[in-house]
Amino acid sequence: MSLLLFLAERAMPPFIRKRELKKLFRFTAEAFDLKTPELSRLSCDELLSAYAAFTRMAADQLESRPSAAVIVQQRLFQQAQAYGRWWRTRFRLSTMSEAMRAARVLYRAIGIEFRSADGGLIEIRRCFFSAYYTSATCRVISALDAGLVAGLARSGGLVFSQRITEGAAMCVACCTERETKR
Repeated sequence: MSLLLFLAERAMPPFIRKRELKKLFRFTAEAFDLKTPELSRLSCDELLSAYAAFTRMAADQLESRPSAAVIVQQRLFQQAQAYGRWWRTRFRLSTMSEAMRAARVLYRAIGIEFRSADGGLIEIRRCFFSAYYTSATCRVISALDAGLVAGLARSGGLVFSQRITEGAAMCVACCTERETKR
């Protein structure tokens, strides 16, 4: 087991959380082909709220352009997959269980609490973004979730069967088997 993962499970220092939120903001803006807004003076909580509003606005602009949404989702997946791979190396992950523990750490930093079970099932009972996102926004942005898990777990990603933004009590997703190279 990685000492870094063990420590991160206890507490993520605010300066690391802020740095990672800025990275998330930058690669998400890049996927949408938008300029990253000024972030330097924002606290962690302000960054998270700004990110939620930014992604809602960016995803909502795609509603009338389904082909553009598909392209953005592919970019989001690829960016998040690379980010997940970076964390996989950093945390020295070698099992699906360790990958799910790392995902829990990273998601906790952005206000998402989930549990994972055998078979790759993930339940999200609290999601910061559910107060901001419509179901359409959530479907676009969930490409980030799929990519992150694919990078952490060397899997195909995630497939959601329930979403809080669609009126469910919790989000339910399943980690899929690795597909051909994306």
